[in-house]
Amino acid sequence: RRISESEELKFLLDAIQQSFGRLLTANEQSQIIALCDYTGLSADIMLMLVEYAKSIGKGNLAYIKRVALDWNENGIDTHEKAEEQIHMLQNRAQAESMVRNAFGITGRSLAPKEKEMAVRWVQAMGFNETMLKLAYDRCALSTGKLSFNYIDKILSGWNAKGITTPQQAEEESRMRHSYKQTPNSLPEDDDFVRLSLTRTPKL
Repeated sequence: RRISESEELKFLLDAIQQSFGRLLTANEQSQIIALCDYTGLSADIMLMLVEYAKSIGKGNLAYIKRVALDWNENGIDTHEKAEEQIHMLQNRAQAESMVRNAFGITGRSLAPKEKEMAVRWVQAMGFNETMLKLAYDRCALSTGKLSFNYIDKILSGWNAKGITTPQQAEEESRMRHSYKQTPNSLPEDDDFVRLSLTRTPKL
């Protein structure tokens, strides 16, 4: 009855069936209608959500329902807001994929905290996969394992210093190691140099 009374619902259900490549069951149709009634999302916004879900390999009703309810709670109820949200989700997915590739992570998804770091490294700091791989290599060399917290310290340090290329990172590392000479490493008879480095003159 609802479908026969609403051209918008009929259009939405037909479009979802085309997207899924199969007919929807009566139960699935009822769930979609109930979801539209509850969230108030229009057919075009629901279809945008369905197409996005399909593009990331999650074209199933359970995922669509979860995201639709989240959009409803966060006030995503216009075409413009939906586009902005989908763009944000795509950027997050791209950042997570880049980090997984750089770190050689397979067989599992990133944990929530790891996802937050991935987005910050790629979206906020602007690091590419080459720099992520370099940070991972340095982490593995120093700790012998993958540590997101350790890598975060490396990348945050590079970001603060404006380091964006492997060449800049290598130069920074070379200068940092060459600067490790301390007063204790000076010749024992060079008292004047030792005192000039360790004492502050009184004015």
